[in-house]
Amino acid sequence: MEDTDMADCLLLLSGGLDSSILAYQLMKQEKRRVRALFFDMNREASFYELAAAKRVASELDMPLEVAKLEELDRLMLGYLPTKAFFLGIDDKIQKMTTLPMCKVANLLPVVLNVATYYAHGVEVDEIDLALTAEQIELNPHWPGFFHSFSDVLHQFCTEQPRIQFRTPFAELTKAQVLARGKELGVSLADTWTCTRGRELHDGVCLSCQSRKAAFRDAKIEDPTVYLDSRC
Repeated sequence: MEDTDMADCLLLLSGGLDSSILAYQLMKQEKRRVRALFFDMNREASFYELAAAKRVASELDMPLEVAKLEELDRLMLGYLPTKAFFLGIDDKIQKMTTLPMCKVANLLPVVLNVATYYAHGVEVDEIDLALTAEQIELNPHWPGFFHSFSDVLHQFCTEQPRIQFRTPFAELTKAQVLARGKELGVSLADTWTCTRGRELHDGVCLSCQSRKAAFRDAKIEDPTVYLDSRC
């Protein structure tokens, strides 16, 4: 799609498995006209995440915009800085099965606000997020939040179309999403999951563990090169 073409949806693209697969589904299967938005949080892995997002955008001829939110962690007074999760400062946190969201500033409303601002600017009224069934199970309030957030935004921007937040993978497990990606011909090895800023996936962080488990559950050979290949 040419950058000047009108899009009909905005994809939040992280460069990871789920959002990369959703990009292919939207453009290849649903024949949508997609713009993508990447959020640079100034994390240790941001360079690799953005590189992966750019590869997907290039392969699909999909316009990609980068929103820099790198100063936000300075505002997280009273919270554990997000960098702690990505630098391995607390190994106990890395070993937890779920992150203690009550202890971490939730950036989702901020991200959705920025995404909505951009969507209005490019005249798009749908924002797609690649949330899986596991994420919805951990955060069962999210679907209701998306609906309520859309209502609140519309009260402030009554002259703009109401934004719809769409989660096409909400009823699919990560393994099922992965299987769909293989069917769609996604270059799974080129996606980025690791939260640590190394040239290869470390294979140890929570995100890498989730990635490995998804490949195992989907019974698909994992093409990822890990520094630590142990499960």
